[in-house]
Amino acid sequence: MKQKNFTLSHHSGSIWSGYLSKLVALVLLVGGLGATQQVWGQTYNYDDIYITAQPTGTSNKVSTVYNGTYSTNDQNATADFQGADLGNGANFDQSTGALTLTAVTANINSNKAVQSSSFYYRVYLVGTSEANKPKYTSFNMGQTSSANTGMEVTFASDNLSIDLLNQPTVLGGGTYVVEAKFAGVFSNASRNNPNGTGTIIDPQNTDGSGFKATFQVISPAVTPTGGTTTWQSTSSTEWELASNWSNGVPNSTSNAVIPAQTTPSASIVYPILNNPNYNYSVNNLTLQGTTSSTSSALTINAATLTIYGNLSQGSGGLTGNTVGSMGKTDSKNNSTLVFAGKDQVITGNLVVSDIIIAGSGTKSVINQLNPSNILAFRPTSVTDGVIVQSASQDLTNGTVETSFSTTGTSYIQLGASAIISLANNEAETTTSYVKGVLRADRTLTAGTSNSFGNIGLDVTPNHSPGSIYIYRVVGDALSSPQNNSPAKPIKRQYQIVGDDDSNSSGTAGSTVDVVFHYLPSADELNGIDENNLTLFRTTNKGRTYQGVGGDLNTTLHTVSRNNLPTLTNYILTLGDKTNPLPVSLVAFNAVRSNANTLLSWITASEENNKGFNVQVSADGVTYRTLTFVASKSPNSSNEQSYKYTDTEAGKVGTRYYRLEQVDVDGKLNYSPVRAVGFDGTAATSVALVAYPNPFSNTIGLTVEGATTTEGSAYVKLVDMTGRTVLDQKVSLVGASLALGDLSNLRSGLYLAKVTLPDGSVQTVRVQKQ
Repeated sequence: MKQKNFTLSHHSGSIWSGYLSKLVALVLLVGGLGATQQVWGQTYNYDDIYITAQPTGTSNKVSTVYNGTYSTNDQNATADFQGADLGNGANFDQSTGALTLTAVTANINSNKAVQSSSFYYRVYLVGTSEANKPKYTSFNMGQTSSANTGMEVTFASDNLSIDLLNQPTVLGGGTYVVEAKFAGVFSNASRNNPNGTGTIIDPQNTDGSGFKATFQVISPAVTPTGGTTTWQSTSSTEWELASNWSNGVPNSTSNAVIPAQTTPSASIVYPILNNPNYNYSVNNLTLQGTTSSTSSALTINAATLTIYGNLSQGSGGLTGNTVGSMGKTDSKNNSTLVFAGKDQVITGNLVVSDIIIAGSGTKSVINQLNPSNILAFRPTSVTDGVIVQSASQDLTNGTVETSFSTTGTSYIQLGASAIISLANNEAETTTSYVKGVLRADRTLTAGTSNSFGNIGLDVTPNHSPGSIYIYRVVGDALSSPQNNSPAKPIKRQYQIVGDDDSNSSGTAGSTVDVVFHYLPSADELNGIDENNLTLFRTTNKGRTYQGVGGDLNTTLHTVSRNNLPTLTNYILTLGDKTNPLPVSLVAFNAVRSNANTLLSWITASEENNKGFNVQVSADGVTYRTLTFVASKSPNSSNEQSYKYTDTEAGKVGTRYYRLEQVDVDGKLNYSPVRAVGFDGTAATSVALVAYPNPFSNTIGLTVEGATTTEGSAYVKLVDMTGRTVLDQKVSLVGASLALGDLSNLRSGLYLAKVTLPDGSVQTVRVQKQ
């Protein structure tokens, strides 16, 4: 490398020294790299960047010295780095070309001691946003001049070998920028800061940018790891042809984009996968287009596409309908799509014959995943497993959550003839399964068993209701009908929709034999001993349950129940027979009749029910038993009605009633409380009664004399200043409702206003203790 003898002017050394001795002011602009800290008297005289280039197709390497900053009195370089084309019109192949930064030099003019000079560089694709540009790589340059103060303080780094073609950000074909800058540090001591320093940056651009040169990279045959390639063919549909892509053919470590159809007459043609022996693979795959007219397309015929990252479809577009082997996986004859990465997100409706859930982690389906032939599991580790789930995604931060809603748009849908594989190493297990919502639609025929595609519920009807569908939900348990009840179901349920109603005269006697399959994992069993599982039914998602029994088989992990009366919409789940889901109390009413109280209640089902203690309280806290009403059927799956009249004499004030339900083993459960007032004559109109009153943290409200005892009501609590402190929608059950967790209210008087389902409004004054 040539050492420069740089001269700023024609002044003699003594004159220049005398001039320097008269410098009395230095201006320091303090900032980081990119925000110049400049002191008057500290400048770069020159800096050079040495590049060796051998574009693809050339036989020799050419070395060029490029100027950064220079003085016309001493210019050693042959070209400016700023704006240079480092290939001089030629392009580079990453495999056969060469583009190396071999050396840098810098010469600083300073009247203070120069401590160091560093070189900074980064490489990125043209068009990269500022936020996505990489950080600079830097290294210190060695001082080559004897003095570190004066006109000629020189630094250099020789024998470098920085491969510009293989920087982390050079991910295939395109035009790339090499951005470079120099930074010198000098002593800038003061009385208050004896160790102070200053920094001089070259170039001194206001936006902090460096010198910029460019080079062209030829698109490779295969997209580099981490790179992205875009489909660009206007005639060929061959995925494996490099010229059809902007940056080589994608593989498991690179990403692919299929562009949208911008106009109906656009000339682009879309890829079709036809070769069953070719390894079609990609990391992240994006199919652009948000409408049917602009949606891009990718067709899988008798071939397999393996995706290791996320699949994004604005409006579908990826399809595969070839089925050469029905009811089994066949990568040679079926359209096959494999999700083989770790956690993956799948957006857009997807319909492909064979869908294989492989790899590890969780595959989150944001819309619908529809295997039209088979869904199979092939985890990397059988022990760790792999999960596919219905999910929702927060678009602001990308986080996903499992969706358990059967009314939402996210679920796994088994096609009309699709199944979940039962083959070895492909079936659902305790670690590999569908989590969230799975739907299957089938036609039921009398006497024929239907597995609904192996979703885990086998149904054999004695009638032919036609087409019905089942939602399976795994990973979330239905609620217990009582908040304080320890009873709970497992984290699996089946909602059956569209069957005949056995309570209807036209379809009376309709029944089904069902086999309820479950996975014996600790999470799904939800704390229940497998040996205690029994079948329950609900028509309102757990507010009330009907115990329907069933035969348990812990070897096959099933509960079977024959001759189950059918309904048009109901849910089956499993609970604990030693801690059964409580007697499903449908209604409990208490109404004043002159000097008496008429109590009535209805149960939807009873299991191990001995009967009911009818209890009363004068303060809503301490209760005593008026009588015991025995169960009409201790184990019943049918509705049962009960009545009792409180004829006790001397009733005054408000009386609070509740039912204490007694199991045959002595366990107790309690109903909601009903309040009846006995101030003055019997009520002839509707009245609102609160209990207990005063209250601590919870309060119940009963509407006496109401003709409407069920439905949605609206409750407001207003303090004595007129300020609304609570406003919520609640369920009116048996003319009563409850407000829980009012601990945040201040002590004092409030007005409770209840708007009933019929639109009428009732009020009562209550006091918080």
